[in-house]
Amino acid sequence: MFFDRRAAGARLAQKLNQYRGENAVLFALPKGGVPVGFEVAKALGLPLDILIVQKICHPMSQDYGICAIAETGETVCYESGLCGLDGSWLNYEMYLKQVEAQRRREVYKKNEPSLSAENKIAIIVDDGIATGITMKAAIQALQEQWPDKIVVASPVAPHDIARELTALVDSVVVVNDDREYRGTTASYYMDYSEISDQEVVSLLSESSHRFVRQVYNLPTARNFIPIHSRFAK
Repeated sequence: MFFDRRAAGARLAQKLNQYRGENAVLFALPKGGVPVGFEVAKALGLPLDILIVQKICHPMSQDYGICAIAETGETVCYESGLCGLDGSWLNYEMYLKQVEAQRRREVYKKNEPSLSAENKIAIIVDDGIATGITMKAAIQALQEQWPDKIVVASPVAPHDIARELTALVDSVVVVNDDREYRGTTASYYMDYSEISDQEVVSLLSESSHRFVRQVYNLPTARNFIPIHSRFAK
């Protein structure tokens, strides 16, 4: 059991310690993956970006995800969930999800360019993995960037899904690889509050500023002394 997403991220960072200082970049899946990714990035000194993936649920059940589509269009579907569905409905849902993904990127990142995973270790972080469909779409999206390696990292995942993902990437790192999965990611957190857009923006901004200060060895706001103050009486 984790207290909240940031506490889970701190735990996850311990299991990812081998990537500290490596040529790696973290890609968090908004919204829940961002607080987790923030703590991992802070602990390992790595840059943090987002990879937006939208889930498409069955029209008769909003709890049953049948497809996931990445912001760049890569799509993963469970064939069994598509039986009897109107193809035009599915195409329209995919269109709506990509529009929402574009909206989120504009809100979260403004005009900032995305970090590239080319020739780097790409670490995909989420706050939990349930069916794996969202993560599979994220994996496909990053494969298009030709990373050196892809690592999937999450505080919790069902044991069988974690094993399934190992066939798709170079490494899967999970804090709680549960053989008796409780059914939902929320059941592994004491505080699983909804994440606001503003919180995502704030965490991404803070992480970016922290990484820049680290790379260029800049002083933090706490110990920074303006030039004009140094020469004051």
